[in-house]
Amino acid sequence: MTETDSATPSTNTPVRLLRMSLRELMLITAFFAVSFALLRYANDVLWTIVSWVVLVGFMFLLVTAATASGRVRGFALGAALCASVYAFLVFFVVDWRDEAGQLAGTLPTSKASMTLYVSMLETHWTDAETNERLKDNDPLVTAWINSGGGFGSFSRTGRQLQYNETPNRYAFLPIANVLWAIIFAYLGGRLGAYLAQRRETATSP
Repeated sequence: MTETDSATPSTNTPVRLLRMSLRELMLITAFFAVSFALLRYANDVLWTIVSWVVLVGFMFLLVTAATASGRVRGFALGAALCASVYAFLVFFVVDWRDEAGQLAGTLPTSKASMTLYVSMLETHWTDAETNERLKDNDPLVTAWINSGGGFGSFSRTGRQLQYNETPNRYAFLPIANVLWAIIFAYLGGRLGAYLAQRRETATSP
């Protein structure tokens, strides 16, 4: 097996901390492409799918860390630990409600995600009865705003309008946090595999 045959550590392929195989670079490129699509079209359905996939993946890492050996165990253990640390920060150190759904996160990752969200954000109004998309300068929208209409209550215009955001912030930020956790898990996994390899080299006769 050559270095370009696999993106994961094996017992035959030396792990270099700052060098990647061609296949690994392709997988990273694919990851970021899929991540961009998930964030661009973030919604509740995608959030549910992503959360379950990542949960199953995390369980797999834990089982691998407990049963494997050598560099494979080092990768799995490093990935699981780094993902757990980031999850701990989001859920227990800061207010997870700000990090997950509001534009008020305090973590550097949340601030970066919010910047990306604002750059992607598209807003529009729709007629709640006909689902007709309305322009921001539509007289009906102007009358709705001037009459004090909210995001789902009736106003003096006699019509109900709905304010829409694309992507959905309440799905975008949780998905972004999960993607950050995957990135940290990958970096931790590489470090874990590298350290495990060094231990193997040091203890080999």
